[in-house]
Order: sequence, then C-alpha cells, then structure tokens
Amino acid sequence: MKKNSFKLSLCTGVSTLICFFLCVFIQDVKAQNALYVGDGGILYLKKDLPLVFNGNLSRSATGNVVFEAGTNLSSLTDYFAGSAGSDYVSVYGAGTTVVPVGSSIVRSPITIVSNASNDNFSIGYFLNDPAVDVSASLDAALSSSNYFLSDDEYWTVNKVSGTSNGYVISGTTPKSDAKYDGSDGTSYKMVWFNGSQWEEYVGDQKEGSFSYVSQKSALGIDDEHNIGEFLLYPNPVSAVATNVYFTLPANVQQLSVTVYDVTGKRVANYNNIPVRVGVNSISKPELSKGLYFLKFSFNNRQQYMTKRLVVQ
Repeated sequence: MKKNSFKLSLCTGVSTLICFFLCVFIQDVKAQNALYVGDGGILYLKKDLPLVFNGNLSRSATGNVVFEAGTNLSSLTDYFAGSAGSDYVSVYGAGTTVVPVGSSIVRSPITIVSNASNDNFSIGYFLNDPAVDVSASLDAALSSSNYFLSDDEYWTVNKVSGTSNGYVISGTTPKSDAKYDGSDGTSYKMVWFNGSQWEEYVGDQKEGSFSYVSQKSALGIDDEHNIGEFLLYPNPVSAVATNVYFTLPANVQQLSVTVYDVTGKRVANYNNIPVRVGVNSISKPELSKGLYFLKFSFNNRQQYMTKRLVVQ
C-alpha cells in the first residue's frame, strides 16, 4: 500500500461494528487522497475523527457514507460524484455540518444546522433543471421583481427520521456558469420550494429542495443577440387569435420559446418545440392587449433571439 493512495472498500454485509473499527483504523492513515466505499458498504465518519484527508471521497452506487453532525470536510479537493453528476450523503445527530456534496464537475458544499440528537437526514446535489424536476413557478414577490429560477442546479435536504422541524441552510454558492431562463446570472437569492412554488429562503428551519434565482430587468430582453433571420407574424396579433407563427433560420435546433410581459415577468413557456423548414407555430397564450416579448432559445440554450409582439 502506497502512502497517499489509500483506498478503503467496504463490502456488502459489513456490520456497523466492523465499520466503526475500520473508521478507528484509518485515524492513523494521514494525508490520503482516495477513499472509496464499495458495493453495499457503509462508512461512518465521526466528527472527532482526526483523519487528514485532502482528496477524493467516493462510493459505489450501493455504497453509503454517513457523517456525524459536526463533521467538517471542507478541505476535500473533490466531492461525491454520482453516475448522473449527483449523489446523496447521510448525516445523523445535532450540530453544524459542512456536507461535501457536488460532483467531479462542480463542488457545491452545503452547511446544515440540525438541532435534534435523534435526527437522520440526507443531502443531495443535482446538476439538473429544477423547473423540470421540481417546479418552475416562483411566488409573486420574486416573479414581480423579475427573478428567474436557475436552469442548472438544486440541492435537497430531507429528514429520514427524528424530531427536528427542519434545518438551517447556508454556505452554498450558485454555479458560476449557471443560466437563469437562458441568461447569465447577475444578482442572486437562495430559494426554497414550499410544495407549490419557490419562495425566498430567509435562513429559517426548512427541508426539501433549495436553489437560486437571478434578477434581470426588462431592458435585458432585447434584440442584441440577433442570429439569422427570424420573422414573427401576424404582428400585431389579435387577442382572440389561437396561434403565433414564425419562420426560423436553418441553423436552429432544440428550440424553446418564452413569453414575457413588459415588466420582464414570464407568462408562458414552450419547451422542445418541433422545428421544421418553413412556417412554425406555437399556441398563443391568453394575453391582454399590450406589448410582449417572445424569447427564442436554441442550440442547447447557447443562442437566443427576442422578438416584440403586439397584442391588440
């Protein structure tokens, strides 16, 4: 066994007692850079474990890692990586825990305060669009201020057992290249999904899904990223019309269309629109008379074009 390349693989059927002794054993293994939990294994890490560990801590699909509350592994140079860029970590007990969730692509640790000694909870990080997995709806306070939900990431904190009313969450950082309705982020708020919509998270005891929103002004919805020739018609369109028609340049794939009002509030969204040569269309949402913006996002959301639509 070479120093700095220690690998611990716990196999199916290993008892909690054996896991404990293995944890005690690795106290004397310093400056490790590869710790792995094998199929069906369970690795318990106690908060007072004097393990110097500055590398990758990973597991198989059926392995499990459990932290005692109060553990801080913020010095890890890599984080849990699941097959789809996400993974779960379990924590038990009361205390402040820095949980090293994330992936080999993104490090997204989260700090969680639990206050019940009988608590057992799991934490996950997902490189997915929360609007698809959870919900896209923002509460009125956020949507009226032109905030948009992340397209790329969210965390989950869920109680498995115990008597806590929830957990205080902090220490997260929005992904540096995350998009918000297809645009770069400028200012951020952490949000929590309350079961029906996303609301600003203000640091109280909660559990469930957490993500970020970013604000952008109506002035950001313009034609500055013109790509090819888009034609939108009829324009103006009647308030009672059922469809909006448009033509696209030949290089457009993976099309989505989002409709905004003049304040920048999203009023309708269409994903994965079939693209064909010639005239394309979407069903027109119920819109009052006035000015709207149709944002065409395409080519894996790397390009976009915005057209003004008058409803009369």
